[in-house]
This record gives sequence, structure tokens and C-alpha cells, in this order.
Amino acid sequence: MHPYKRSSIPGVLSDVYDGRIWKEFKDELGEPFFMGSETDIRIGFSLNVDWFCPSKHIRTSVGAIYLSILNLPRHLRYKKIYTLLVGIIPGPHEPDSDQIQNYLEPLVDELQQLWQGQLFLTRNFPIGKMVRCALILIACDIPAARKVCVT
Repeated sequence: MHPYKRSSIPGVLSDVYDGRIWKEFKDELGEPFFMGSETDIRIGFSLNVDWFCPSKHIRTSVGAIYLSILNLPRHLRYKKIYTLLVGIIPGPHEPDSDQIQNYLEPLVDELQQLWQGQLFLTRNFPIGKMVRCALILIACDIPAARKVCVT
């Protein structure tokens, strides 16, 4: 089901589509970013950063940086097939907030390019379709959020 054609209860925030950011986020022309367009595809991403222990016998911590596509219905958006792994942070320890920026910088560069738009050629669009993306949500636990969201 397309997110814009779903039913919702007024005053109840049950998904990202119900929130103010999804409804009011604007592009550089001041137009609503996610209200759809005949000429291009607009995608909203959620950035997720988390650390895990890859082995119960070795005390080390490995990090994963991944994006989730928020345009997908909630029951699909966090499935492995639709998750974009964009980086792995090797151990043995979690980086501090300065070090993690080195891992995030290439992603930021790519997201800036996708904000401007990239032309994709596919079987359905042989002359191409412009795809524009925006990072609108960061979903991490508090320690990771403090490292990722450094000014």
C-alpha cells in the first residue's frame, strides 16, 4: 500500500507518515518533498548505527551503519532485503564521536549527491527517472546517537 493512500486516525501518530516532518519537509524550491512527483522519485531514509559483539568468546565490538527506506510500509522497511548496509566499523572497540565522523563522511557525501538527484535508467524507465533522497530520521540508542549527532 502506498503511504499516501493509507488510513490514519487524526491526532494519532502511528507511523512516520503521520508526523510533521514527513508532511512538511520541503525541497530547495519550498515544495513538499514527499508529496510525490511525476518527474522524479523521492525517498526518505532512516540512518541506523549500532554495535554488536560478533562472537561470544571474544570481547570485541563491531559497528554497522545502515539505511532504512521510510517510503516502504512499516511491515517491510526493516526487513533485511530492504536494508542498505552502508558501512561497517571494525573493532575491537567502539570509536569516539570524532572517530565515527570518519566513517560517516562518505555517506554524507553520497546523501548530498542524492539530495541533488541522480538519474537512474531501468527497464521501466529507459529514458531515466530522477531519484532524490533525504535523510530525515536517525534511529540509534542514546550512546550511538551522541556519537552520530555531533555538531
